[in-house]
Amino acid sequence: MSLVTDNTDEKNNTEVKAEENELADVVNNMTISVKKKKKRKKKKKEAGCGDADLEFFDSGPKDVDEDKLYDPTRPITQRIEIAVQKYRKNRKFSPTRNQVFSSYLRFGGINTGQKSFLGQDGLDCEDADADEIAARRATDFIEENEEELEVDFTYTARVYLSSYLIDKSGYVQMDQFREAPLVVISFLNYLIKHDVCSEYLSDMQEALKIAECAKYELPNCKLFAQLAPGKFNKACSLIFGGELYGMFESPWFGEESVAKMIGISQNDADETVKKFFGQNVVSKLNQIPEASKKALFVEVVDIEPDRSINEATSTMESTTANNINHKTENVTVDTNAAEDTNAAKDTNAAEDTNAAKDTNAAEDTNAAEGTKNEQDSLNDEYFQKMTVRAYQVSDTEIITVYLEPSIARCVTLGMLITADFHQLNNGWWYFDRVTNVYPSYYLVGEESSDEEE
Repeated sequence: MSLVTDNTDEKNNTEVKAEENELADVVNNMTISVKKKKKRKKKKKEAGCGDADLEFFDSGPKDVDEDKLYDPTRPITQRIEIAVQKYRKNRKFSPTRNQVFSSYLRFGGINTGQKSFLGQDGLDCEDADADEIAARRATDFIEENEEELEVDFTYTARVYLSSYLIDKSGYVQMDQFREAPLVVISFLNYLIKHDVCSEYLSDMQEALKIAECAKYELPNCKLFAQLAPGKFNKACSLIFGGELYGMFESPWFGEESVAKMIGISQNDADETVKKFFGQNVVSKLNQIPEASKKALFVEVVDIEPDRSINEATSTMESTTANNINHKTENVTVDTNAAEDTNAAKDTNAAEDTNAAKDTNAAEDTNAAEGTKNEQDSLNDEYFQKMTVRAYQVSDTEIITVYLEPSIARCVTLGMLITADFHQLNNGWWYFDRVTNVYPSYYLVGEESSDEEE
């Protein structure tokens, strides 16, 4: 009995081991097969099969069906709708660019939203052709009839990238002003390259020129509006009269809070004008109330080139030396230079004394007579002159104001500015209360076109 039992156990053990070995072989085979499994390679999309993962400024290749979709005999409304849909497809849009592009389309008369009456039925129907599929997939469409539609790419670009974007879009962020021209450039390039509406080629090219100007001018308009009028003009406004005059007289929140709010303190203002005009002159200066021009809409006709610190220093040294050698001839022209003669190294004490006396006399004469000081004084070397005149007004007075270089760099010829301009009794001008800044291609749109959302 015991032998039989032992044999049976051995047999059972042998069968169990065999099954375990067989299972191990299966597991090993599975592991090997998993390790040897190759990853699928994505098939590259052939040219002409769509704009897959395009960079924003890449117009992409032409699709094989575009000759039919953009046939000039087709209504322009249909071609534009399809072009917008294909332009959006798989293109990399940042949130800001997507926002601006939708705004640009709406301003141009293209509604952004699904054509609900068409729906999506039949997209996979075998009988549906490219025209029907493109029409049903379009999310941006034009409601006007072909006969009522007026196509003007240049007008749209000029108004959208100037008066509309600045005054009516509600955009306040700098990146929106930077991105808007880039969005218009990208879309117009797509329309041109894909021959969407070749009959308007020259119009689109003109619109591109406007957008290229806007790429530089529009952000600078925004920056100028943020920085202007600058420290010097604020100081004049505080001391002589203007928007800031009297701001430090019994301020509710304290002088420190007021200084932080307006960007300059009373002490800084005092030092600024003394440095600019000369300490002895400031007390003689007054604003001429009747000469002030409130909310004057002006055009920039000239902006002095930027000068580096080294160039300014070199000019200052040359001016100082010239006035030391010819003090009797130039003292009435360059009053600040004569004042600084005392600080210069001059071994002749008598000359220094006489120059100082002549300087004070000349300063008093200039202030009393109200004559304009035309020289580039020592302190003026750190400012740049901006010359403006009333916009589209014939025989208007030329006004010259002074800007810090950081502000002057934002200025372009033809830039339009609305501000208050004030004149002193020595002929100098300053400005404050900047309310509007527009690019050189500025254009006001018709009311019917100026709608958003």
